[in-house]
Amino acid sequence: KIGSLLLAFFLFVRLSDGQLINVGSLRKKIELAPDDTSKVLLLGTLSGYYNNNHLDSGFYLVRQMITLSQKLNYPYGEALGLSILATSADRTGDMAKSLQISLNCLHQSEKLTYGKDEMDCRAYTQIGLVNFLTGHYNDARMYLHRALFYAKKFYPDETSYYQIYAHLGNAFRREGLFDSSEYYTGKAYTLSQHSGEKIFYPYVYNCEGDINESLGKIDSAKHFYGTAIEYGLMVNHEFQLSYSYGQMAAIFNKEGKPDSSIYFAKKSLALSDKYYFGTFIPDATNQLALAFEKLHLPDSALKYLQITMDVKDKIMNQTKQQQFQLLEFEEQQRQQKALAEEQQYRVKVRSLILLSALIILIALMGLLYRNNRNKQKTNAQLLVKTKELQKAMQNLRETQSQLIQSEKMASLGELTAGMAHEIQNPLNFVNNFSEVNKELMAELREEIS
Repeated sequence: KIGSLLLAFFLFVRLSDGQLINVGSLRKKIELAPDDTSKVLLLGTLSGYYNNNHLDSGFYLVRQMITLSQKLNYPYGEALGLSILATSADRTGDMAKSLQISLNCLHQSEKLTYGKDEMDCRAYTQIGLVNFLTGHYNDARMYLHRALFYAKKFYPDETSYYQIYAHLGNAFRREGLFDSSEYYTGKAYTLSQHSGEKIFYPYVYNCEGDINESLGKIDSAKHFYGTAIEYGLMVNHEFQLSYSYGQMAAIFNKEGKPDSSIYFAKKSLALSDKYYFGTFIPDATNQLALAFEKLHLPDSALKYLQITMDVKDKIMNQTKQQQFQLLEFEEQQRQQKALAEEQQYRVKVRSLILLSALIILIALMGLLYRNNRNKQKTNAQLLVKTKELQKAMQNLRETQSQLIQSEKMASLGELTAGMAHEIQNPLNFVNNFSEVNKELMAELREEIS
């Protein structure tokens, strides 16, 4: 698990340095990789990259990523895929869907045993982004500060998440709070100079261009937009490039340079047409109309506006198709979830039946055990009483033997006493006769003498 997390971090660091990623090599690795967590992370890397340019390819890959994660029961991969999918939805202009997917990402994050802070950071960042893009600035700041809280827990230092400060600066600028916007945008810019994650450079430089333009510092704004274009080309960040070109077109129109404005507006529109970024089309169209009007070329303006409308319809249809694909994918996910819940319900019912049977069995075993124990206890008591009776009988037998012996001795004594008495009577007669004889002999001697 930790190894997978480190691999994810490594892959996204490589992704951040636009010169290191090799799309062809990465695609080959995905084709050859077995369906495991490593493939999930490879899909995440490539889909995240394509979110900045080939949005349809990125969307296709992230759906594969989420489906495979669910198959592998890999919640980290699923949460990461949802965070990327939320960005895809915002690129198509479907902010409601982006918000919903971000909330799903937060829900999925609750299941994580690792990487939770990272997923919470990504989800809250996107929620904050959607809120300030839809004009909910207070909510945007709240969610972005929440994203900062989790970013500080997960990332090693501030240079790893400087783009969140740029989002905050952007939110303050849109609300007209330029002092706060300058602070956060400046902090993002300073941190970015010490970071190797160049994938966010175009966005930060565009934010610097926006705040400088808002403050009337047109030359500084042009410098930052120009630098954003340089880095956008370096890391192939077509989405931010489209925005940079559009902003440059607006500045040149304000300066009365319609030719330059047309050049950059067309580049912005071309990127939106190629990569299906519907967000910047109205701005590019407006700048083109203004520029052609200043050049006093109404026919060209009308012709180009018609082409622009055709392109807009084409891209909007593509955007609707992508939004439909999002809905279709969501429905597939809902059906899979319903199927999984049904299976879980069946397993739960089966488990309850087995548990009930086990409880009954345990109760019967308990009853049998209690009866057996009572029987053993009764038998033990009977054995004790039997031994007590046996001991009493033994004592009785011994007492009887003693009594019989005593009676025998008493009878013998009586017999002996009788015999002694009978023997004593003749002896007494002899003794008495002897005494009389002694007396007669004594008298006879006296008479003789």
